[in-house]
Amino acid sequence: MSIIDDLTKGKPASDAYFELWCRAYDEMYISLGAAAMLARHSGYSGQRAVRLWAERIELLAELGFIRVREGASGKLSHAVILNPHLVIKRLFADKKPGLLKEKYDALVERANETGSVDFEEEDKPVEDAA
Repeated sequence: MSIIDDLTKGKPASDAYFELWCRAYDEMYISLGAAAMLARHSGYSGQRAVRLWAERIELLAELGFIRVREGASGKLSHAVILNPHLVIKRLFADKKPGLLKEKYDALVERANETGSVDFEEEDKPVEDAA
């Protein structure tokens, strides 16, 4: 979450992301049709709540954390959450401004502690079976 806020400097999007994450199940799909409720549950209030929430959703989509599609509720009707480890790994490889090496290293360390293979090298040499 801290990495997301660093990447969206000045417009923290981690609360909106966390709300989506909490609503997602195995398929990681979320209907965005109830924007006012999603905005409120993400911590936004007042007359601009839905607009601020929609801005954060668009930032998350631009960074690649989610994919959004239009539908009956407008341009933000549907979302799919992508694997955040793989998104952050790609952003780090692309040297995305705002992604701090210390936080990336801490994420990799925690992922390894939990048994995640998301940060393993893709082109590891195959060991000789002999």
